[in-house]
Amino acid sequence: MTVPFLKEINGQLGLDRNHDHFYQVQDQLLCTGKQSGYFVVYTFKDLKVIEIQRDGAFIQQMVAKLLNFYQSHFRMAVLHNHFYRKYSDHVFY
Repeated sequence: MTVPFLKEINGQLGLDRNHDHFYQVQDQLLCTGKQSGYFVVYTFKDLKVIEIQRDGAFIQQMVAKLLNFYQSHFRMAVLHNHFYRKYSDHVFY
């Protein structure tokens, strides 16, 4: 198979759970509150529509990693870059 984010799972074509696209679909399912969604792959040779089920355990792990990143890195970067600068250097409208 030449599409790196697809795998054969139980004899059917599925989205590789380790690929960024799987994370994106699970995130979209979380944000929309949906239980499933469709991942569409179009190439010049074929069109595939794959139904992706919401994976609560995966989402829980993903959110825990994102929260850890936010608390450990992102929050401080935002504070240092935006709140601890001299206000006289910026123009506010």
